[in-house]
Amino acid sequence: MTFSQLPQLLLAADCTGQSLFPDLYQGLRNGATCEVQITKLNQLLILVANVISILMVVAGFVAVAFIIVGGFMYIASNGEPGNIKKAKETIVNAVIGLVIAMVAFGVVRFITRGF
Repeated sequence: MTFSQLPQLLLAADCTGQSLFPDLYQGLRNGATCEVQITKLNQLLILVANVISILMVVAGFVAVAFIIVGGFMYIASNGEPGNIKKAKETIVNAVIGLVIAMVAFGVVRFITRGF
């Protein structure tokens, strides 16, 4: 695998739908040929919902990364009140971001089930 193949690996799963992220073309592939054709407004809305789902997963990964960074900041604070406060703020903000991402992901999934 080369670096140029990475976006294809992450965004467009094979026909079986096996991917790390939600499939960009989920619900849009022709079952027999795996070909993607967007011909209706309904299909465009599904594509937009899939993009939003991918962005929500990325936001979740970023929030978890910031929780980890905040934990390292807390460990490295050496008991200094200012550094402890920054670390706690980082962790709290990351948890808030994670909750917002989870709720947004759930809302997008709920709305897209209607399509």
